[in-house]
Amino acid sequence: MSATPGETSMAVAKPLGVPSVIGLVWRFAAAGLIALGLVLLASVALSQSVGRDVALDEARRIARLTGVGIVEPALDAGILTGDPASLSSLNRTVVDAVLGGSLVRVKLWQPDGDGGTILYSDESRLIGEPHPWDDEKQAAIVSGDIVVEESDLSSPENRFEVSQSELLEVYLPIDGPDGAPLLYEAYFDLRRVNEAGRRVWTAFAPLVIGGLLVLQLVQVPLAWSMARRLRDGAVHRQQLLVRSLESSALERRRIAADLHDGVVQDLAGLSFELSAVASAEDPDRVRETAESAAATLRANVGALRTLLVDIYPPDLDGQGLASALEDLLARHRAAGRDVQLDADVQVPIPRPTAELVHRIAQEALRNVDKHAAAGRVVVTLTAVDDRLRLRVDDDGSGFDPTGDDGDAEGHFGLRLLADSARELGGLLTLSSGVGAGTAIELEVPL
Repeated sequence: MSATPGETSMAVAKPLGVPSVIGLVWRFAAAGLIALGLVLLASVALSQSVGRDVALDEARRIARLTGVGIVEPALDAGILTGDPASLSSLNRTVVDAVLGGSLVRVKLWQPDGDGGTILYSDESRLIGEPHPWDDEKQAAIVSGDIVVEESDLSSPENRFEVSQSELLEVYLPIDGPDGAPLLYEAYFDLRRVNEAGRRVWTAFAPLVIGGLLVLQLVQVPLAWSMARRLRDGAVHRQQLLVRSLESSALERRRIAADLHDGVVQDLAGLSFELSAVASAEDPDRVRETAESAAATLRANVGALRTLLVDIYPPDLDGQGLASALEDLLARHRAAGRDVQLDADVQVPIPRPTAELVHRIAQEALRNVDKHAAAGRVVVTLTAVDDRLRLRVDDDGSGFDPTGDDGDAEGHFGLRLLADSARELGGLLTLSSGVGAGTAIELEVPL
């Protein structure tokens, strides 16, 4: 039987409400960039705080080093009495070995009640001045700890530092030449202290920012893949829903048509026939009508049973696919067609695949019954390697698969089944020609 092959196809409209992959990736990237910005801001704030703490620790270390290591050994008894030679000697030591970098001023205090007297300062005009102490100075001299505070440039003791924008004061108790405690005060340029903190931040900022950017870049391909899977899954679900609704509507129309054109018409005619003979007195006529009615009822019961099989498929697990196909062919044998089933499959068939094969065979035989006017139908089911093949051949009138003839609803049903075959990785093809019969073939992986 020669034929012109033509593969069934079905156009699927673009599903509504499914975002594009680019849109999903942009959302992910935007959220990632926002999170990256927040992390960067938090990192900057934390790093600057850490850097400032490191700088303040460095100021404390310098104050201890210069106060205990340089100034304390340079003190003599003349410092306590304001001896010019002692002050000059201490000043040379401070200028040469202490001042420099961020350390810009030094004062040496002698405690006196709630305040103290400036015994020495590199600003000589302050030497000998008494000033009250704030809580930080008192805490340093009492506890013996190093205390840090920002300078109050409005204080009288700091009147010569007004040219400085911001200063940091570090207080450190040291031992005087007579063993009595003195308060060593070192002034640091706060801008340079902050710059030291910023240097700490900028030292590892590239690592933090670079690491976050690399993480963001690595996540983009992953987000693209996940978005594509999400989009494909949404499209697949919508397509399944559309096909399910279309298949349901098609089956309802077919059932309604079968009932209207078959059983309903036969029963309506039977009711009229029985009504006509209800009062008949001729026994032969009554007997003939009863026999005809019984035959009609048996035929309609068979039709209804066939319809039940169409509505509720057989138990393919228990009955087996070959037996289910044999049941489909029973109607055609009853109609007088030469029907042949060749099903020699010894391998297990997954239930989704078995259901698809049964549905396609059912649809093909339904079209043969309605449109082909065929005298012979051959159904072949084989398993070759890891693929299952179903072929339904008839010698009916056939049709032109490239034209508009034929039953549109029947072909639409095949198109739906072709999409179902593709879902399982299979392929459904239809070959037909005018006067050359029709062949429908399914190939699906096991």
